[in-house]
Amino acid sequence: MIISHKFKFIFIKNARTASTSIETFLSPICGPDDVVTPFSVPERGHQPRNYKKCFNPIPEIIKELTMKGEGPGWRGAIRDLMKRRKFYHHIPGWIIKERLPQAMWEDYFKFCVVRHPLEKIISGWHWYQKKYGVTISMDGYLDFCASRISARSHGVGVCPFNLYNYIDPKDGSILVDRFIRYENLNEELQLIFNKLGVSFCSPLSIYAKKITCNEGIKYHEFFTQRQRDTIKKLFTREFEMHGYPMLF
Repeated sequence: MIISHKFKFIFIKNARTASTSIETFLSPICGPDDVVTPFSVPERGHQPRNYKKCFNPIPEIIKELTMKGEGPGWRGAIRDLMKRRKFYHHIPGWIIKERLPQAMWEDYFKFCVVRHPLEKIISGWHWYQKKYGVTISMDGYLDFCASRISARSHGVGVCPFNLYNYIDPKDGSILVDRFIRYENLNEELQLIFNKLGVSFCSPLSIYAKKITCNEGIKYHEFFTQRQRDTIKKLFTREFEMHGYPMLF
């Protein structure tokens, strides 16, 4: 996650959407007072800074309590305060909003990247196995994702359910000004960076292997019927909100 006072933008980090590559590109050009959160696995050229600070947790706790257990949990705010962890790399947008001055949140341009849920599932399945050094079936992985989603957890690398990163979990309102589509990543980044005054003249380097719909994957053969039904159920709002075809 990046908050750039220099360019007046907030970049919200969604899971399995090349957000690490975007942050690695942006880190060196951000100012010394900007907020750049660390990765779980460090990347060369990425320089975290200004993410450890005290903050007032009261508004966040009040909102958590009014959601009646539907949010990540008010204890998270207390843990972050004790660790002085004001911001972190997959922090949901609504928490960023609570931890920033209202005028700054309203004035800064907020954006994130979205990607076809089927691609995210395949990418997340591979990442889960790499991160934990285990072998897990697709059924087992989808059960894991379902448990996280039912708990209304926000998206992280091992479970790329990003909806609660960019909507308000209380009323469902969208918190970003622009969604960038992964399949048009460089073209749409160019438009955004032109708007923000960020120099961007060459294609973004995607460090991790990304699987896209253009690589000939036949999803009706890759996934079983049970898996297709599960993905459809879990990601219905993402499919609908961003207009991605089910491809089933």
